Amino acid sequence: MSKKTFTNDFTINDASRYYDLPIPIGEVSATDTKKIFITPNIVQDGVEYEFVSFSLVTETGITAHDTNYWSIMISNLTDTLDLLADPVTTKVTGGTAITADTPWIITPDQNKTTGANKVIKITFTKAASVSTMEEVSVLVHYRVKGRFE
Repeated sequence: MSKKTFTNDFTINDASRYYDLPIPIGEVSATDTKKIFITPNIVQDGVEYEFVSFSLVTETGITAHDTNYWSIMISNLTDTLDLLADPVTTKVTGGTAITADTPWIITPDQNKTTGANKVIKITFTKAASVSTMEEVSVLVHYRVKGRFE
């Protein structure tokens, strides 16, 4: 029996290598950090995990406001690296409101590729008297790239 090799350089669309993992968080009422993901334990040369997006959903709509707002950062806790150059916010200036029960897409713009056994965290920072987010969930959309034997 011969050994089969698969190489993925993303020049082709390989949907079987994309994965979605829903993470229930619950209520977020104050500044808090939650560990939301650990990259799988596949330690093999050339295998990497790339974070495509994080979709945050809450039952609570959050109005854009420059005083009362949420700031959110996603980081690689293991390697002490932020996946966003700047936090995403619900500020009027440079941010967006969150519509209830509608995915709020967060797209990493740096350090989005990592190896096995890395812990990813999300940090919620509350400014002033912004509303509590009820029934928060995050969908982690990632892909595995590299060589598999």
